[in-house]
Amino acid sequence: MSPYIGFGLFGVLVAQYVLRVIYRLWFSPLAGFPGPKLAAMTSLYEFYFDYFKKATYCFEIERMHKVYGPIVRINPRELSIADSNFYDQVYVSGNTRRTQGYSQFASGIGFEGTFFLTHTHELHRRRRKPVEPYFSRLGVTRLEPLINKAVEKLIKRFTSFQGTGQIIRLDHAMLAFSGDVIGHVCVENPAELMDEKDFSPAWYDLQHSMIKCIPLFTEFPWVIHLVRHIPSRILLLVDPKAECFNVWKARAEKHIAKLIEEKEQRQLTKLEPAIGGRPTLFRYMVDESGLPEADLTVERLTKEAQILLGAGSVSTARTLHFITFYLLLNPPMRERLEDELRETMVGWPDKQPSWSQLEKLPYLQALIKEGLRHSHGTMHRLPRVSPDEELLYTSARDGKVWKIPAGVSEIRVIVPGTTVLAHVPTGTRDDRPIEIITTTNMRM
Repeated sequence: MSPYIGFGLFGVLVAQYVLRVIYRLWFSPLAGFPGPKLAAMTSLYEFYFDYFKKATYCFEIERMHKVYGPIVRINPRELSIADSNFYDQVYVSGNTRRTQGYSQFASGIGFEGTFFLTHTHELHRRRRKPVEPYFSRLGVTRLEPLINKAVEKLIKRFTSFQGTGQIIRLDHAMLAFSGDVIGHVCVENPAELMDEKDFSPAWYDLQHSMIKCIPLFTEFPWVIHLVRHIPSRILLLVDPKAECFNVWKARAEKHIAKLIEEKEQRQLTKLEPAIGGRPTLFRYMVDESGLPEADLTVERLTKEAQILLGAGSVSTARTLHFITFYLLLNPPMRERLEDELRETMVGWPDKQPSWSQLEKLPYLQALIKEGLRHSHGTMHRLPRVSPDEELLYTSARDGKVWKIPAGVSEIRVIVPGTTVLAHVPTGTRDDRPIEIITTTNMRM
């Protein structure tokens, strides 16, 4: 190839980038919003903090708010608003105003098409609907026997370590516990993670390796497609943890394919589904959800299973191991909780307390809420788009009214950790949770 052609192509790329920067800084609908120019110019600014500085862009955003005020442009396409009073204006139900997810949020991680990453309002609602009954209050109540059985198994595993001097990784144990629960909800014959040695550290390493790679995949979506074309044996040489991912994916894929095949066989023979206990989530999705055939492919449902098994275990496990750690660290808190539980737990494990009974224990509820507040299920923002209506935000600092254009502005709202609970310190005390439990923060 002629060197002139190479220089010409390079010049075209440079010109394209310069024009893009000019547009973003001066002509974009977000050009007038405050924030650092480098963040407005390129998403590489965010990538640097999240990939090379270990997911610290959330703290950089907090710094931006201190410098620029309550509304800040944090990348070429997103705004951040640090005002908890505006939360209900952005995160609304479909009855209030049509909202959409952000199309580039978590793009490139290989799970496009799942309900969690479906950004259009109507399609997201359709794909989410079959999942809702399983995680509603009634749905979770029906899961009580499953959860109780998993708790008993976890306690037996803990008891088996008594007197051995062996250290237990709480983060591994809680992830195995939550993984087993969500696994039994979603599929038949899931992996029994709590039965594995040391509570399956490979499962823990897999989940956290994937989380660490998300900034790379979202900034450079082509990377995941490149990885998919690398033979499995080579991937295993580079990273042995990939074997756990392959087993995880293959197990979900095999289960989904079996369900679809069984449904097709019943349709051919005119047989009705066998009547039994409550079906797993994915058997229900295949047999009874009413989703169109395009949403019931093996590929899409396998991705859905991977998302639910991963996301459904990591955030729960983090909260559980956070609460457990601080209870072990703080004997007065633990003793107070034991005193409150003593009457309710009489007869355990033969007599299991129900969720409704445990909800009536104020100190237990306060500890759970405090654990949720501190443990943060996800540190990544969950932006929303208002596709049809312009939003107005009045700055709490100077009273200026900002017009956020419809359809082009991806918005997320920061609810600072001390905003609703501003009358108490951020640190932990054994009496803090019971003092602050109110109707307002019970919803958080």
